[in-house]
Amino acid sequence: MFAASGALVGHLRQYRIYVRWKARRLFAQIRNKSDATYAWDESKPYWNDVNGQAATSWDTFIKAREDELVMILYFNDVLYQIVPKRWFDRAGDLARFRTHLRFIY
Repeated sequence: MFAASGALVGHLRQYRIYVRWKARRLFAQIRNKSDATYAWDESKPYWNDVNGQAATSWDTFIKAREDELVMILYFNDVLYQIVPKRWFDRAGDLARFRTHLRFIY
């Protein structure tokens, strides 16, 4: 019983305190970076910022999640790319982007 209660306290501490602290710290480290630009075509999406550029094929992503503000494209369980929905200016751009991700939703 004591082991179970200790495990519960440790679990709550880990996810309620440490993970939130770590997320805030990581965000603060990248907060002052310049904005990135984003483009895509039939073969791959492209990212550009002051540090360089990247491109990967669509089939590299294993899953995608989204809410009203962002899409998260997962390379694996812990490595992901965040795509803000505000990047999609024209009507239909977001829908066209989603068509490339239809296999992972």
